[in-house]
Amino acid sequence: MVIKKELGKKQTFARELNNEIILKSIRKKPSSLTELTSALKLSSATVSSILTCLLNHNIIKVCSTGSINGLGRKRVIYSINDCYGLVVIVSITSLSINITISNMLNETLASKTREISVYDMKSIYETIIEIKDLLTLENVRDIPVRSIIISLPGLINKNTGELQVSPQFDKEFFSNKNNLIDIFTKCFHTNVYLENDSKLMMKGELSYGTFPLSSKGMLIYCDYGIGGAIEFDNKLFLGSRGYAGEVGLIKVFSDGQENYLDEFISLRALKETFKAKYNLDISLDDIFKLFNEKDNRVVSEVLNSASLLASGIIEMIDVFDLDYFLIGGRVTNFGDLYINKIREIINKKYKDVSINFTFNDGKAIIDGAKETGIEYILKNTLKEIK
Repeated sequence: MVIKKELGKKQTFARELNNEIILKSIRKKPSSLTELTSALKLSSATVSSILTCLLNHNIIKVCSTGSINGLGRKRVIYSINDCYGLVVIVSITSLSINITISNMLNETLASKTREISVYDMKSIYETIIEIKDLLTLENVRDIPVRSIIISLPGLINKNTGELQVSPQFDKEFFSNKNNLIDIFTKCFHTNVYLENDSKLMMKGELSYGTFPLSSKGMLIYCDYGIGGAIEFDNKLFLGSRGYAGEVGLIKVFSDGQENYLDEFISLRALKETFKAKYNLDISLDDIFKLFNEKDNRVVSEVLNSASLLASGIIEMIDVFDLDYFLIGGRVTNFGDLYINKIREIINKKYKDVSINFTFNDGKAIIDGAKETGIEYILKNTLKEIK
């Protein structure tokens, strides 16, 4: 009896593993039964049985039939069913909220961006109304929403899904009654996930091939706050709780004071510096404008900020032996003067380290979120059919 139970467990595990590798293979490239059998070294009977199961669950579909030369038995090609489910992405960035609705093929079916003045619960409920409105569009209304990804500029505990306190949000975000996952789950009756925007951006950049294949790299998102993500050999490294790469938590010295990097060089901190040192209550747009006009005080403070970021990066290199860095966020508006200052300081100690700006932060976040949403859908579906 014990032997039969153990055999059953092994067979179940093998079946689950085969389900996963066949689904991943079809997602990567639409394939026929023969192609899957050959590529995955599985028996025709096993592949046929799993394909039938996946078809019955509607996760895959027959995308084409036909023979190579027009003669003989028809060749059936299977692909992921693009209409199996929708991924709804809510990307909360620097005072704007972007809503993107995509399908199982990573195709964008609808999107909308709205500028906001403050992160509060009112803006969240307005976003929910906008999502519901987009879901009535003809090209999406008959497809079920299977995952919602909320991208946020704050620490997300991967074990609990909880959002940690972030200075960019109103404090009411963190009361028990305002749990974002609960609110969205009640409104849409589907799986909801909170994800860190820097981690999603890194996922997007990795999908573009931005990082060299053998690199040990880091993405630093420096905007109103600072976030980061680490990759080893083109694989995102999250750490035990998903906090790996949070460079803003490194402590540095400036003007005789020690504080977190985020408190010295974020754009929020830069605004506070002008208020404290020069009694200037200026907007970020004003800072960018004055920098481009070569205002001495602004250029000096921005380059000091770049120097502090370089110090933080050197600490990351010292610990993790990293060799490739991407810097994103609105600090890219400071252009060559900013990044060359960082390169100058780092390359004095590490000549072989590359430092570059990102090209399209918003797109990378959305693309990373699309992929994450689909991965969650496939994972949950495989649990249902095991």
